[in-house]
Order: sequence, then C-alpha cells, then structure tokens
Amino acid sequence: MDPYCDGKSKKSPAMGRRRRYCRCGTTMLTMLLFVVTNSASVLLSSGAGAFLLRRYKPATARLWAWDDSAALLDDLNATQSALADTHAQLADLHPRLGTANSLLETLLAAMAAERRDGGTPWARELSGELELAVAPHRNVTGKATVFPALGHACARFQDDLEAYMRYTPGGECPSDEQLARQLMLNGCDPLPRRRLIASRGLVPVHVGPAHRLPFFDGTLDIVHWTSPEHVAGVMLEFALFDIYRVLRPGGLLWLDHFVFPGEQLNATFAPMVDRVGFRRLRWNTGKKLVSALLEKPMT
Repeated sequence: MDPYCDGKSKKSPAMGRRRRYCRCGTTMLTMLLFVVTNSASVLLSSGAGAFLLRRYKPATARLWAWDDSAALLDDLNATQSALADTHAQLADLHPRLGTANSLLETLLAAMAAERRDGGTPWARELSGELELAVAPHRNVTGKATVFPALGHACARFQDDLEAYMRYTPGGECPSDEQLARQLMLNGCDPLPRRRLIASRGLVPVHVGPAHRLPFFDGTLDIVHWTSPEHVAGVMLEFALFDIYRVLRPGGLLWLDHFVFPGEQLNATFAPMVDRVGFRRLRWNTGKKLVSALLEKPMT
C-alpha cells in the first residue's frame, strides 16, 4: 500500500540501518581474513614457521618411517656397540697403565739408588786373588787409577771365576784349561791374570785373537793355538803377525784343530800364512778344521 498515494514507495529508516551494518561487518571480516592470510604467508616464507615448530615441539619425539630407516638404525646400533667396546677397553687399560707406571717408578728409584751407592755388577763381595786381580789400583807414579783388563761378562759367572782364581800364589799353574775355555766362550775375555809359575816352561795364556800377546819380541819357542770358532780374516791376520812377533827364529806355531771353512782354506788362509812369513812343516786339512805346524824362519 502506497502511503503517499503517488505511485512511489519510500524505504523505512530501520531497514537502511540494518543494511549498512551488514555491509560493514562483511568488509571487516574480509579485511581480517586478508591480514591473517598474508601474515601466515610471510611467516612460512621467512622460515619463522619452522623455528616455531621446533620451539614448541611435543614432549615425545615421533619417528617417521622413511625408506632407509632400517639401515640408519643398524648404523646407529653398530656405532653404539663400538662405543661400548671402546669404553670397556679404556676401562681395562687404566689399571694396566697404573701398574706400568708403578713398575717404572720402582725401576727408576732402584737405578738412582744404585747410582748413588756406586753399584757393583758382582753378585757378592769379592775376596782373595779375585779381588786383587779385579780391583783398580794406582799406577807407578801413584797419581792415576788403573783398571785391569777384564771381560764385561765375567761378573755374570762369578762362581766359575772364583774357582778359576782359587790357587796358591807363586805355585804351579793348575790344569784348568777347560774351565778357562768355558769362561771365554761365555764372554769372560780377557780373563784376570794369575800370579803363578809355569811348569816345564809352558805358560797358558787365554786371550782372544783381537788382543796382543803380553810378551816381548822373540821370547817364545812354541805357541799352541786352538780356536773353538771361526776367526774373521783381518783379525786372523793380526793374530798371526802377533804370534810371528813373539816367536824366536826357528820357533813353532802349532795350530790344533783350528776352525776354518774348507772352501776358503786354499783361497784365504794358506796365502795369509805365506804372506806373514811362516814355513809349513805339517799341513793337515779337513772339511772345517785344519791342523798345522808352522815355523818361523831362522833368517
């Protein structure tokens, strides 16, 4: 019904206000959705979203099933087992290192004490002729100390050495060649000198081929040489020249079962004997031994 009767109708004021309110609410909702959407896009593109997820992660970790998860778990288990074995080995090494350190400290303390005390290599105190032969003494002028020549290994065989030095000073030489040879084979070379008188003009001298004979030139009539082992070429020639020196003209060198390889006998030893100047009276050779009687010429 047209209240104005002019064929035109007019809107009421209440209806206009409702339409304006609806239009404003729709606009605000659209703006809010736009702001929220843009903010979420900015956060995800800048990486802040992952940071927030890590910061506010749940208390219980979740294991995602990838294709290589089984191999990864096997590697982790193997690494954990290796770490456990290493830890066990380290725990076992700690007491061993402690024991080794204590032993080393004990040895160092013993060495220091021996150095302070002026330690001796002998097992017990020396006495008698052995002490006189081994102990240092003053020289002729009395200004210097002289140490007698003695094999380094003699201290390891003190019992045999005491038996070798058990004699009557000024008496005849005892028949102990086997004992002297055994000591020399064990490294006790040279042997200590003894104060004895040779019977029948025979003087047993137990020295190695590298030592000079303690005699003047041209003083001996015969030299008996036996060697239980092979002597090198230069050392052998030195010993032959030294024997040639102490022999009188016409003196004899008796080689008794002298060890020398047969293949080198004619090539090395025989020319060496001729070069020194000996004349061969008897010459018997074997596979590894040679026995000969050599003479120093009269002229």
